[in-house]
Amino acid sequence: MSDLLTKIKHSEKKKTSVSQTDLQKLGLTGITLRPYQLDGVQWLSECQRNQQGCILGDEMGLGKTCQTISLLVLVSGSLGQSGPFLVLSPLSVMENWRNELQSFAPSLTVLCYKGDKERRAELQRETKHVQVLLTTYELCMNDASFLKRWKWKVLVVDEAHRLKNANSLLHRTLTQFSVGFRVLLTGTPIQNNLQELYSLLSFIQPTVFSAEETGRLLQQIRQPSALQGVLEPFLLRRVKAEVAVDLPKKTELLVYHGMSALQKKYYKAFLMKDLDAFGGDQGSRNRLTNILMNLRKCVDHPYLFDGVEPEPFEMGEHLVEASGKLCLLDSILTHLHREGHRVLLFSQMTRMLDILQDYMEFRGFSYERLDGSVRGEERNLAVKNFSSKDIFVFLLSTKAGEEEEEEEEEEEEEEEEEEEEEEEEEEEEEEGGGGGGGGGGGGGGGGGGGGGGGGGGGGGGGGGGGGGGGGGGGGGGGGGGGGA
Repeated sequence: MSDLLTKIKHSEKKKTSVSQTDLQKLGLTGITLRPYQLDGVQWLSECQRNQQGCILGDEMGLGKTCQTISLLVLVSGSLGQSGPFLVLSPLSVMENWRNELQSFAPSLTVLCYKGDKERRAELQRETKHVQVLLTTYELCMNDASFLKRWKWKVLVVDEAHRLKNANSLLHRTLTQFSVGFRVLLTGTPIQNNLQELYSLLSFIQPTVFSAEETGRLLQQIRQPSALQGVLEPFLLRRVKAEVAVDLPKKTELLVYHGMSALQKKYYKAFLMKDLDAFGGDQGSRNRLTNILMNLRKCVDHPYLFDGVEPEPFEMGEHLVEASGKLCLLDSILTHLHREGHRVLLFSQMTRMLDILQDYMEFRGFSYERLDGSVRGEERNLAVKNFSSKDIFVFLLSTKAGEEEEEEEEEEEEEEEEEEEEEEEEEEEEEEGGGGGGGGGGGGGGGGGGGGGGGGGGGGGGGGGGGGGGGGGGGGGGGGGGGGA
């Protein structure tokens, strides 16, 4: 590592600044980079010149995508390396990558590599003059044999915390690719522990952060000062408070509201039903968790419980009046709609989104909806409609992106389990096929792998926090409103 650090320090003396004018001459258009973004592009270009993989770990919202696109323009224009460049992203942001590449770097030919097996086979025949190939982690693993044929000048991995496990199928697959320069993008370079960070470092610089050195280096960087010294050449992280001081500060307003008579009735019933659950054994704690979940649902909307909504199931004011939170939200949204604002409205529960969707239709408010069940083109269309049309409310599940990522990780784990089972079967066949004398016996194991699902529950989306009854906790969700 010392040799590499010496090389990096020596190269810093030869720094050449990157300006907006330089990038525009090379083909960047439709965007003016902020000073810190130009610094980021310069840092990326220096890492690329040193063939030193790196992690751009800027806080979310600081423009990691546009900085990376600027780097591709710079590499393609000034260095004469017209590609190919490989960009991997979650499916949920793939369309955004394509739109920004087309807007900011129209000189780069982009192929969005997706679709079913037949469609991808067609695309493989159209890659001759492609400079940027944009695809997802899953398709990268499925079609690894095709993508391994390329000699990629630059590999960009968005949401790179997917590589936090060095033994994952994605990590193992990508390390087999021929890549000149690796760039990882993540707003959370350190999530849980240093081992995960080390996995990212070993991916971008495998000769420096080798598996054999893991234990020694992890022990060495326990101290913050030592960690900073090791990370400095490979990780660039800025936060909004430091570099985007001109951006308006986010204002958080917590609004409390009382419950309706119907909510109070059910809230009290849940509290009184299992008083002994407030004891101390494990069974009581499990029951207490269920009680608290029901209380959270109660302060969102009593119609979250089966059989509470009166029959016949018709839309009406009862939908609003049954929930104190929805009464407050109704007043807020009516005011915001009259003033011409647009609103992002979040909820942790998709069933609460169902109620909010009914409310939007009852009031005649235009809306789009995005939760974990919305996939692919529908997801992209919802985002596009809200961005380009006069849609008042965007209903969002706080788990929308997380659910997708969890499912992708579960699929990856299942594939790894299947691989391990195949290897075990091969080993058993080899062991059983030997044997002297008579014929050899064969053996074969089998097994099934399974992945678990997950569900999230929680507060709801209203305009404010949860109300409090006597003696129990409330829950609250959040609604977000912003100026048009």
